[in-house]
Amino acid sequence: GQGPVLMEFWATWCPSCKALEPQLQRIARTYAGRVRLVTVAVSVNQSPARVRAYAAKYRLPGDIVWDAKGAATAAYDAPATSYVVLLD
Repeated sequence: GQGPVLMEFWATWCPSCKALEPQLQRIARTYAGRVRLVTVAVSVNQSPARVRAYAAKYRLPGDIVWDAKGAATAAYDAPATSYVVLLD
């Protein structure tokens, strides 16, 4: 796409991901329209329905994508959840 993207590899069960949520909310407000936020939901021990329910309940900012086969995780060599990548 166009412009910078902040991408987090994330899971509903990840305590570090939960701790990062307030900062991501703040980034979403501060840089609205200038930085795209993308949450990559890893497929380990969760389902698309669980991810959707969590995202709605906690109002996660940005786009949430389901990495069903681990393609994004492999492409970015994400070692764990709450791994953050900034792309421009």
